Amino acid sequence: MVAMIARFAVPHVIDAFVQHYAGEQKPQEVADVRAELPTIRDILRDFWLMLRCALLGTGIGAIPGAGGPIAAFLAYAHARKSSKRPERFGKGEMAGVVASATANNAVTGGAMIPLLSLGIPGDPATAILLSGLLIHGLIPRPMLFIQNPGEVCQIYIAIIVAYVAVVAIQLLGIRFFVQVLRVPAHLLAVAVIVMCAYGAFAIRNSVFDMVSVAVPGGMAYGLMRVGIPLTPIILGLVFGPAIERDFRTAMILSEGDPSVFVASVPGAVFPGLAALVVGAQLLCSIRATLSARRTEEKRRASVTSSE
Repeated sequence: MVAMIARFAVPHVIDAFVQHYAGEQKPQEVADVRAELPTIRDILRDFWLMLRCALLGTGIGAIPGAGGPIAAFLAYAHARKSSKRPERFGKGEMAGVVASATANNAVTGGAMIPLLSLGIPGDPATAILLSGLLIHGLIPRPMLFIQNPGEVCQIYIAIIVAYVAVVAIQLLGIRFFVQVLRVPAHLLAVAVIVMCAYGAFAIRNSVFDMVSVAVPGGMAYGLMRVGIPLTPIILGLVFGPAIERDFRTAMILSEGDPSVFVASVPGAVFPGLAALVVGAQLLCSIRATLSARRTEEKRRASVTSSE
């Protein structure tokens, strides 16, 4: 969590101060905002994107330790890679909002899979829910669905009610939430950095954690300035310890034979799927680059012919 604070919150705080002192920051003009539900046309336009990101969020939610932020960032990256207008992302492109919000909301349902079937909480929220289940004598395991089907149904009904409540709160409160834009970014950054320091300290009541946010945060700001994405770093920090532990266990059990990783069907299938995903991303990047190059050549040709 300290690493996520340092690599996602601190760089934007530093950027807000840099823009303020460089004179690049301008006061935000907030117009009258009212909530509107998406039209049928909007839903149909982004339907397949929502479906893909919902599946992605559910899958990420089923992985203990990942959580909503990881799902949102991966969904945003997927939407940007698959979009025909990637240059509009970061400037209010609706597809980016749809992808991030869909994946983030889908994580909650996915997190119930390891929690109710194996008793493994995927994030702090499900850990609290696990404590509540144990207090009431409900032990999460596969037999829970047979022995206590009513309680399981109540949990999923509560999730559905929570989704409806979130929509209602957002529709009613959007007029007030948007007023945060009136606050100058450098002043808001002060409040954010205070909350970051407090959050880092509260995790383990350690002053070292609070101070250690600064150095990785500065490094993350440098990476952000040169255009290097931070999400892969966070993925490595989140999954790295578990992968290293399981790697050591597998090597010990196999007496140092690396073929154990592809000896079973899942061990052979998942690396293949990973290779397909990487290949598809590379193909999309190459196609986008070639398309941009052709567009630039056509523009230059039209300018030359007009002269």
